[in-house]
Amino acid sequence: VRNLESPEQKLDRLRTAPFREDLCQACYHIQETTRRTLDLILRVVEEPTGRKAYSQAWGLCLRHCIEAARIAEAPAALNELLTAQITRLRILEWELQEASRKRNWSVRYEPKGPEEGAWLRAAQRFCGSTA
Repeated sequence: VRNLESPEQKLDRLRTAPFREDLCQACYHIQETTRRTLDLILRVVEEPTGRKAYSQAWGLCLRHCIEAARIAEAPAALNELLTAQITRLRILEWELQEASRKRNWSVRYEPKGPEEGAWLRAAQRFCGSTA
């Protein structure tokens, strides 16, 4: 039957899946890729080598950490993910407080350190974007 289809009918048939009104294919692929990547990260942190690598890396932004926590099946992976995120947020909190303290007139001569860029890291940690 498909051999007897006109080119217009064939094109209409092929368009139905990618151009459905209820599903944007680009959004679907982004969501699927995100879900698969988070699943991989959760599987990696289940083993000691993966936990060490994850703890030394930048980690996930808060939005994706919450999303990963929702799909986590292994308690060890969930624990590692949340422990690392809480630790990173506490360090970031300290850096923001330190940057604010060093802006005070009475300590203006103290050398500035990496805490000066904490505001940008905070935005990245909460929004997830580096651009």
